Amino acid sequence: MTDEPSRPASALSWLPHLWRTVLFPGAADTRTGVRPLSLLLVLLLPAVLLYPTREFYLLEPDEGRYAQIPKEMFDAGEWVVPTLQGEPYLDKPPLMYWLVMASYKTFGVNESAARLVPAICVHLTILAVYLLGRRSIGERAAFWAAAVLTVSPGFLGVARLLLLDGLLTFCVTTSVLCGFEAVRSGKLKLGWWVASAIFSGLGFLTKGPISEVLLFPPLLAFAWLNGSAARVGWKKLLLFFGVVLGINLPWYIAVYMHQPAFLKHFFWEHNVMRFVRPFDHLQPVWYYVPILLGGFLPGVVLFVPYLRNLLFGTPDTAANRSAAGGFWLLSGLWCLFFFSCSGSKLPTYILPAFPPLCLALGEFVARSRWDKLVATRGIIACFAGFMAFTHYVAVPWYAKERSPMSRPELVTKYLNDPTVTVVTYPREVSSVAFYTGRNDLTAIRSKDVNQLIRDSHTRPKTVILFTHNHSLHGFRETLRGAVGSTVGITDVTELRHTGGSWLQKLAGSGPWGLCDIAVIEPRVKAEQVPEKSAAKAPGLKPETEIAWAETEVEAALMEDQPADVRDKLIDSARAKYQKVLKADPNHTGALLGLGGLFAKTGDKVQALPLFEQATRLDATNHETWIELAKAQAQFAEWDAACRTCERALAIDPGNRGHRKTLGFCLANAEKWQEALAALMQKDAMSEADARYFLGRVLLDKNRIPDGRAQLELALKADPNHGAARAVLDELSEAKNAPAIIPAAVK
Repeated sequence: MTDEPSRPASALSWLPHLWRTVLFPGAADTRTGVRPLSLLLVLLLPAVLLYPTREFYLLEPDEGRYAQIPKEMFDAGEWVVPTLQGEPYLDKPPLMYWLVMASYKTFGVNESAARLVPAICVHLTILAVYLLGRRSIGERAAFWAAAVLTVSPGFLGVARLLLLDGLLTFCVTTSVLCGFEAVRSGKLKLGWWVASAIFSGLGFLTKGPISEVLLFPPLLAFAWLNGSAARVGWKKLLLFFGVVLGINLPWYIAVYMHQPAFLKHFFWEHNVMRFVRPFDHLQPVWYYVPILLGGFLPGVVLFVPYLRNLLFGTPDTAANRSAAGGFWLLSGLWCLFFFSCSGSKLPTYILPAFPPLCLALGEFVARSRWDKLVATRGIIACFAGFMAFTHYVAVPWYAKERSPMSRPELVTKYLNDPTVTVVTYPREVSSVAFYTGRNDLTAIRSKDVNQLIRDSHTRPKTVILFTHNHSLHGFRETLRGAVGSTVGITDVTELRHTGGSWLQKLAGSGPWGLCDIAVIEPRVKAEQVPEKSAAKAPGLKPETEIAWAETEVEAALMEDQPADVRDKLIDSARAKYQKVLKADPNHTGALLGLGGLFAKTGDKVQALPLFEQATRLDATNHETWIELAKAQAQFAEWDAACRTCERALAIDPGNRGHRKTLGFCLANAEKWQEALAALMQKDAMSEADARYFLGRVLLDKNRIPDGRAQLELALKADPNHGAARAVLDELSEAKNAPAIIPAAVK
């Protein structure tokens, strides 16, 4: 009686039968020893393509962001809460930031040091594919996998950039390699299992639970399809997740204690909701097909015969397809499928699919005629040359053409004075902050542009960095239509290319992330205030009444305003505030506005009670408390102002503006050391800026020697501090110090 292969008993069992007997019936290559020449090539070729090509301008927006965040953390000595422009940045965990901080400490703060981290991660991923992959599919197959991965533009060219995905890909790839090594023989290998958990935990600390999502489904599917994988009991699963938690819990607990909103923001909004109900980067389900075709181009050339062999091969060729090769194909396809199902998509999300797909392809090449063909080596050599040209020539040229700092002289002149407010509109441009040393650039969205215009009335000058091509035009239209606006654009610098060469057309019309720079300043004149206020029209909202009243107050306080016009404007503004309060006695905005009017006209008796009433009505609003502090400072109640600032900071500890206000109040209370500490705490200011600020206050109080000493200390802390040097030069040129307006409470 002859043995016959058992037929599947159910429709579902046909899949394991198809896997084992048709698709991947063969055994893996057992020749796993490392060949020195192969190892040398895997070491040298990626190194030549990666390490000498890191010194080019940061690309916006991601590279600028991921260079600036660790820079701010490094400058502040902060290891728990990532910050961007001084504000908590809760979108991602910190492993990448920590590694870049370590690189900054070793090699200095520059883009080359920042990119060293992803470059090492890419190289380690290629080495892991070769050194660990050879255990499951053989050394020759792992070598071809590493070679194809090295010259894949979508992998090497993208993963080496300063993004989180290069580090994540290394962690996921190594975790899957170790996890498969732990289970593939039928008996669980505990050392490999723990190693898989360690790298999975590091992936979790890089970008969240995606590392586990990309590990377990392929392992479970392989165990079902192949039937020979080791069974992992619940104790070993607990061990795995215990290792992951041990790596992650200390930081997650620490950040929760500092920023309780982090857990909901990161896990719910940036993981669950971004997958099921995306709020950005919406793309169709087929989005990754052209990306994979282009980014995996040398592999695509070889994948055509691979798929033909897989689907239409003979029994002899089928014997060269092992279950391990099938697992790597399964792992790569799972990554593609998962991210294709996600509503939110970016090209870099599928980088973890490249290594397993290369391993599957490497087995085919090594065990077919392609292993001996000159064409195979020619494909690798051609793409290696293409990658060298791209990394050494094309990308640095493109980065310079598109960098906001490609012409630094046009940008730095606007950002040299740390007392001038700089905002970015309508999004941040972090590479400018990185190269200029500013960490106080405020990003303004389109919905906040009217508030920006209102705030500009209270500042001598505001610099706006426009980050989209049409942002300046749109802002002009908004400014023109703003009722009662008394600010105007006084200076504009366009950063778009003016030439028309084909190279410039290829690069784009201007820098990524920065298109125009404008300066706006208040310029209210008496004749600009109409006799019949638009706010007198019936049915206007309270916010309109308040906005017009604020405009009238600013117009009234202009230095060249005639007394009779001034009084008329003050009376009109007071009437508008009172009109709003008559309709709603608890309207916080009207209370603050009327209190501000009395404060600006010197009426302390009426001003302070209005601010205090506003804080009672809105006790959890830090802005309300800081307005009271400013009013107290207006009347030189410095101790009370300091206490009120501390109340505001208790609500919003990370607010740098409030900390500056506290420093100003402490300085005027002649608590100099406390003022300096407050200004430098939480990275509110650098030491040089803090001492410059303090020096200005001392000069205003006519304490010339002390003020000069602080300015000299500012220069000692930062020899390139232009504002401090300018004031010292003025002091040196005059026998008596000129009248210097301090950086007043804003």
